[in-house]
Amino acid sequence: FQLFKQKEIFDKKTHKKLPVEQISLVDPIEILANAAKGVSPFPLPKVPALINHVVLYKSILNDIPTFPITMLQLHTRAVHSELVTLINLFEPSLVQQLRKFTDNKIKINDYHNSIQNTVNEFRILFLSHPQLSDKIIDYLNKSTLSFTQTQIKQLRALVNIYQVPDSIYLNFYGQVGSIKTISYYEVLNSDPDNPSIDVKGKAVFVGFSEQFQPDQKDGFNTVYTNKMSGSEISGVEIIATAFANLFEQQLLKVPTGIQDIGLITLWGVFISVLLRFTPGLYQIPVILLLGSLYSLFVYYSFVTRYYWLPFMIPLLVQLSFASILSFIMQYREVQIERKYIRHAFGYHLPVDVVDEIAKGINHVTAVGEKVHGIVLATDAQQYTQLSEKLNPDELQNLMNKYYEVIFTQVRSHNGIISDVVGDAAMAIWTTPTNEKPEECSINHVIHEHQQACLTALAIKYAIYGFNQSNPNLALPTRMGLDCGEIVMGHVGALDHYEYRAIGDIVNTASRIEGVNKLLDTNIIVSSEVLIGTNNLISRELGCFKLLGKQNEITLHELIAYDAKNVSKNNIEIYDFFKQGLLLFNTGEFH
Repeated sequence: FQLFKQKEIFDKKTHKKLPVEQISLVDPIEILANAAKGVSPFPLPKVPALINHVVLYKSILNDIPTFPITMLQLHTRAVHSELVTLINLFEPSLVQQLRKFTDNKIKINDYHNSIQNTVNEFRILFLSHPQLSDKIIDYLNKSTLSFTQTQIKQLRALVNIYQVPDSIYLNFYGQVGSIKTISYYEVLNSDPDNPSIDVKGKAVFVGFSEQFQPDQKDGFNTVYTNKMSGSEISGVEIIATAFANLFEQQLLKVPTGIQDIGLITLWGVFISVLLRFTPGLYQIPVILLLGSLYSLFVYYSFVTRYYWLPFMIPLLVQLSFASILSFIMQYREVQIERKYIRHAFGYHLPVDVVDEIAKGINHVTAVGEKVHGIVLATDAQQYTQLSEKLNPDELQNLMNKYYEVIFTQVRSHNGIISDVVGDAAMAIWTTPTNEKPEECSINHVIHEHQQACLTALAIKYAIYGFNQSNPNLALPTRMGLDCGEIVMGHVGALDHYEYRAIGDIVNTASRIEGVNKLLDTNIIVSSEVLIGTNNLISRELGCFKLLGKQNEITLHELIAYDAKNVSKNNIEIYDFFKQGLLLFNTGEFH
């Protein structure tokens, strides 16, 4: 071995230590240097750092080859001339400068310097002509008859060491002692005439590799260091590992920075796209599958091809990040879809009902909610005549505009559009009957009654304006209102349900609306609807027994918001009608 000598440098004037050091090589004693075929350094850190790579060429000392390179050059000296022949086959002009390094008659006392120079000359040649190595390797792959398998293996190893980087990652073969170790005792006790240890044609490294080293520690911290037992791989075994990696061409191939970024980027894009289109229920199995497949791929690449691919970042960081990002994006899409669906369903159902349905299908098939409700039933006159005159598209356009007028007034007064069939519509105002008394107060019920009546009047005036703008397509509208207990829920079976009100007052409101046709009125309400309302102008029409009903019901015509909207003449008429109705009810008429 050659030793590194580091010498501190001081400023001559200030005598302060400069931030540089002078490094030189110290040869072994003369008798050992002259006996050796070659000498080289092999630097390893003295600090307890993790040893995962070794230096093959020391750049600060003119790229001097270290011990594993020099050893391999000597071990394959038998094929040096064959290598020169191959070079001459492809680059004849380069051979002359190499002839002097292949002469086997070099003097022993300077052979070790020639070995280092030979390595450097070959390395410069191959680095300056990178295509030369490819030509030689291709020739060796096709020319198995020209060389033995041993020669081919040695020539490949030689070509490889001239192109390796200054340092390589160690491809350890396992725990301490994975490389065969023979003790001095076995060698000394072996019979020279009949040796039990065969080292012919093998590279032998001599050094101290015992686990217990009381005098001088030569163990190094590696991935196979056992913290419990304190076992560490010795320096000589690290040298042997580096030599075996080079000779067997089992060097770890570590991606460059650009390759690393490219691989991580491609993996990230792949898993992001895959998880992006994977349904949420299947994401965890897919993530586990992706992690397993990538782990197997990394393991297979390492074991068979000696590729040291990134593992922790793609597996733990990227996969986790991609899954979280995919979940967030899918959650956002679901919310957007839910918003669109909610908006679409809002044309057919109340908003709170849509929200309940969004929570689960059970809300559709569940028992309806019992509430106190006011039902407004409308019917358009002359619809039958118009449907005969207009084509379906024109009729649809007309009815959409017509219902826009009605629905605008219902929504502005907090009503619910319950049903639309042809020219008839139904709106509802509800107050849950199972709420606490303080939440379901009389004032709240009265307010709903007031809102329903105001809606009917607003529809009356809005339809009047609508008909004025389309006199040829006029749709005079009759309305009837009743109140009482109803059930709000989904009605249907199997795969078809409709949300509507169920109860006697639904049918009653429709029957009340039909009375308008007999009395030539616009809005008729039951007496219960008017309870607690303020300022509304109405007149009692009397007691009626509606079609299909057993009990009589008192009906009123709803006329206006307040007295300001009624002429004095009409008020006098209403009073006169009231007196007449009173006489009729008491039987005082002729």
